[in-house]
Amino acid sequence: MANEAKTTEKVVTKYDRKIQERKAKEEKDKRDQKITKIVGFSIIALIIIAVGVSIGLNVAKKNKAIKTPYVKVGDYEITKVEYDFYYNTMSANYLSAYGSMASYFGLDTSKPFDMQQYSDEMTWQDFFDKMTIEQIRDIKACRDDAEAKGFSADTTEKYNAFIDGVEASAKEQGISVSEFYTKNFGEYASQKTLDSFIKETLFVDAYLTKLVDDNAPDDETVKNDYEENKKIYDLVDYRMFYMSPEFADDDSDEVKAEKTAEIKEQANELAEEIKAGADFDEAVAKYDTAETTEEDAHLIKDTNYGYISNVYADWLFDEARTEGDTELISDDDNSAYYVLQFVKRAAPDDINETIKNNIAQERVTEYKAELAKKYALSDIAGELNPVVFKED
Repeated sequence: MANEAKTTEKVVTKYDRKIQERKAKEEKDKRDQKITKIVGFSIIALIIIAVGVSIGLNVAKKNKAIKTPYVKVGDYEITKVEYDFYYNTMSANYLSAYGSMASYFGLDTSKPFDMQQYSDEMTWQDFFDKMTIEQIRDIKACRDDAEAKGFSADTTEKYNAFIDGVEASAKEQGISVSEFYTKNFGEYASQKTLDSFIKETLFVDAYLTKLVDDNAPDDETVKNDYEENKKIYDLVDYRMFYMSPEFADDDSDEVKAEKTAEIKEQANELAEEIKAGADFDEAVAKYDTAETTEEDAHLIKDTNYGYISNVYADWLFDEARTEGDTELISDDDNSAYYVLQFVKRAAPDDINETIKNNIAQERVTEYKAELAKKYALSDIAGELNPVVFKED
């Protein structure tokens, strides 16, 4: 019998792993639809991320990278130096945020991106290229909009913070500032060649911050959104104990059925004992093979609906749940059983601010999307996969 105690997260069964992979893919799909349209283009935090591009200086190639158009965005001709700056900051941003889940997305960060398929028609290199070109489009569109509306912002402090951060990070890594720029932002990157792009990014970031502030919803809208989406926002605390039979490779179907029936009987007895008032940890102790002296060892706290197995998520988030409710739920696909005890369900303390910010950013995202429609994308150098320029 395979039983398990968890203090921070549920046991990962084969079925749960399938659920996690499916949920990860769903989140990736939703994220990928929005990733190139995120509100804000902050680069301050990215100065410590080294993406490791190759360094090989050639005067003619450098002049071409600095002066020759690489792609075109609306009326803007983007050089390779500018393109590389945004490519490296965008891909580093993505990997910093989601690198821990990369394997769920089918990405091996130790291998070249152009050698791994993101989809049937795109490699991961193409995916990052697409993100980059659309990010540049958003930046140019927002910059033009800001200037047309007479927006101004003093970004001196953030600019100095960026420059100081580069110097500090270079020193920490034991390399020169010039090496740091090429390592992180492109083969021909330097403070001089990137200066205007850094300032432009910070200017647009300030403008988007103002737009988010201007588009904040009223309290009634926030309240209604929470009421309509409680299951998404709320978090639950619960206790869980997982029980499953251990099958040998040569077990017959009859033997497997007998082992499963035994586990079911034990799980049912355990659930009934807890329902009758027994302490959860004390009741499961006779079945628990994991040695632990930790108090409330089976308590799982602050868990979102989207990260709980579908086998029991709806039971936990049922509006009728009250503290102490206990249930035995079967996982038929794995011949296994969950003994669950509900503790509490509540909204995070900062939920109103979270909803307010989410709604404001959604509004700004829609506004940016409308601005971006006016900016055609085209490949000048002919070095990118045509799929990069396809509109979704």
